[in-house]
Amino acid sequence: MGCTHARVLFLHVHKHIPIATSCLVAYLHYCLLVHMQKYVHSFLLFFFLNMYAALLSFLPLKVVFSGTNMYAVKPWGSVFLIGCSVGTYAMGIGMRWRESSVTIIEKKTSPSYERQANRRCVLTEQTIKLLTDLGCTEGRVRSIVRPSKGWRFLTPQLEVRRESSTFPGCAIGETTFHCEEGALLRMLRTEFLRFGGSVNWETEAYEPFESSDGTDTWSLRKDYGFGTGAEAILTTAANTALTAQLVAPDPGRIAVLFDVQQGVSDVETHDKGALFGDQSDTFILVGDGAALHGWLLDERRCAWRSVRRATTKNAADAEPGEQWDKLVKDMLQRAERKSTQVVALPGTTPAIQDSAYHHRISVLGDGLLPVDPFEWRGDNARCMIEEASTLCRAFYGKKYHRGDVATLLRGVEQDGIVKRANLLRRDLQDAEHFLAVHPLLQPEPSSTVDEAKKLEES
Repeated sequence: MGCTHARVLFLHVHKHIPIATSCLVAYLHYCLLVHMQKYVHSFLLFFFLNMYAALLSFLPLKVVFSGTNMYAVKPWGSVFLIGCSVGTYAMGIGMRWRESSVTIIEKKTSPSYERQANRRCVLTEQTIKLLTDLGCTEGRVRSIVRPSKGWRFLTPQLEVRRESSTFPGCAIGETTFHCEEGALLRMLRTEFLRFGGSVNWETEAYEPFESSDGTDTWSLRKDYGFGTGAEAILTTAANTALTAQLVAPDPGRIAVLFDVQQGVSDVETHDKGALFGDQSDTFILVGDGAALHGWLLDERRCAWRSVRRATTKNAADAEPGEQWDKLVKDMLQRAERKSTQVVALPGTTPAIQDSAYHHRISVLGDGLLPVDPFEWRGDNARCMIEEASTLCRAFYGKKYHRGDVATLLRGVEQDGIVKRANLLRRDLQDAEHFLAVHPLLQPEPSSTVDEAKKLEES
């Protein structure tokens, strides 16, 4: 009877080798001791399974389980990632979780810059699922996000022009969350290091070049030595040596300049009620040639970003709009960690050089084109996480065939350029509407139920 059970168990768990094989061998030892009357049959089955396990030990079987079937049969090469963005660490986690050797090169001296990263990152349930599929622990992701309430457009006199609980770019009724970019970066870096990834701090990457030893790998000149034996070298940073090697020079390129000022201010209960109300935690004040975006970091602090068209004056000397309410002016005056900068948004789309088709280097993310530079929609991090998922699917989506690395990288780059060009055009149109003296707000898409009601009424 014991041998019959062993045969049924073997047929049932044959696909879960080699763990199931070890369990069956242990169970057959029990059969040999208890059922001696069927010694011959048990011994034959025991001998067969031991030979089967010995054969499996010589096979290069290495399976990494994931919810999206992104796995690697065997460890695949070494990868260098350059940059300090959400997309860099999302790609690093996805590759390291599938047992590639990943090194992230950061120009920053330490991770203390995360404290200043107050950018609003809007995440959806689908984004959390993508992070989980890349390798992040779902509990750690949900521990740093909080449900978003809603947003509202305000006039300079703090009159509500429009409000909604559905954030732009999210489906109607879809659960949305948001968090600070610094908290998201800290969580991703913790997960990356927990999986055995390495980070080189205060290191600048220089020219990458193809190895001449016939291994078809790439090397990287960087501070404190060489990086050799890389299957791929990727960057999400702009204006790096990889950009000069990949992106074709465009003498006719144009850019649009904006003066941006940002900071963090304390808000009183009365001020919070006037700006956010009871059902919102994000506002955009438009009018008088400027736009002010603010969102609640917690119950007492508000992070804000003021945007206006660039002028010959210093951005730090720019005063709030003359028509803005005194409450808003006082909030901006008492801000902490205030900073100013001039943001240049490209008006042309980059192109990859034909001569770089076989290169195993790539520029992705904000290195190609920026997305949501003024934080109005909060989808910059969401876009980078989606691109990281696309890249990992391209590299690890096939079980037995990796594919040509250079060809895969060129495909991911082209998809990223097309997607980001459309999003950047959207952001420039928003800036044209919001920064007018009398801003024009385009209607948000309504649900099919609302459209049906309007059609029925008409």
